[in-house]
Amino acid sequence: MIQESMNAYEVDRSGAHPTLALTTMAVPKLAADEVLIEVAAIGLNRADLFQVQGTYPAPAGMPDIPGLEISGHVVAMGKNVSRWHIGDAVCALLAGGGYAQYVAVKADHCLPVPAGMSITDAAALPECIATVWMTMVWEAGVKAGERVLVHGGASGIGTTAIQILTRLGADVIVTASTDERCAACEQLGATAINYRTQDFAEMIKSMGGVDVVLDMIGGDTIAKNMRILRLGGRMISIAFLDGAGITIPAGSLLMKRLTWRGSTLRSRSDSEKSELLADIEQKVWPWMASGAFKPVIDSVYPFEQAVDALEKMEKRLHL
Repeated sequence: MIQESMNAYEVDRSGAHPTLALTTMAVPKLAADEVLIEVAAIGLNRADLFQVQGTYPAPAGMPDIPGLEISGHVVAMGKNVSRWHIGDAVCALLAGGGYAQYVAVKADHCLPVPAGMSITDAAALPECIATVWMTMVWEAGVKAGERVLVHGGASGIGTTAIQILTRLGADVIVTASTDERCAACEQLGATAINYRTQDFAEMIKSMGGVDVVLDMIGGDTIAKNMRILRLGGRMISIAFLDGAGITIPAGSLLMKRLTWRGSTLRSRSDSEKSELLADIEQKVWPWMASGAFKPVIDSVYPFEQAVDALEKMEKRLHL
């Protein structure tokens, strides 16, 4: 039986510093094209931290509840939903609202939990895979034989990108902050560079450069990326962890005919997200059954310790 109220984490902005506060609110009402999911697990993303901090606000009309991906079971459906059934195990891409016991989401923004995968692990799939597929396949058009640099190789995006790009036939180089993280990335199939002990730009330059860069660092890293991109190279920025105040070598941009593109998933239209997820289900989901892809899970916290989980991510202690 579906409850009338639920527990959820809303951002409390009443004090000097915003915090997550566990509160009680009504279970979301369903639109005709939505399903109601009883949440089993929530995937954490750095965007959740940005929302709490106030730099990545919830979409208009939505409660200030973080959470961009979840897994769970369908417990109710809108009148226009035909694919799903009560009890189906799904994972879902959200615009927000995932830190809750129930979520209402477009039926087309759900994917089945892959056969053989735990429902907990499946919560880590939608956001990372959708981001990597959107940026690297749809936007950068990575081809077999190309060389791709992924910054933050030990992050959720990074470990996802390594597995997807190597499966597509690309040569993947990543940066990471410790030898332990570099070793984990290499086990997934990448060449890893410890950027704290080595100059990644000089190393990659000596290797002949790269065709594509997936960047979430920003700051001075952008100029280094441009210097190591080959003729016709493409760079996609998805975050600016080291700042968005950037000076670039504009000559490289012109002479090497580079493309630099910013990309974000959350603000995409519902129809774009539906198309993206349909493409992913057709092309990526079969890899799950063969063991060619699986999410890298650092830790699993109980719902009551969501603040602790976010704190670990904020301190960059996770793999």
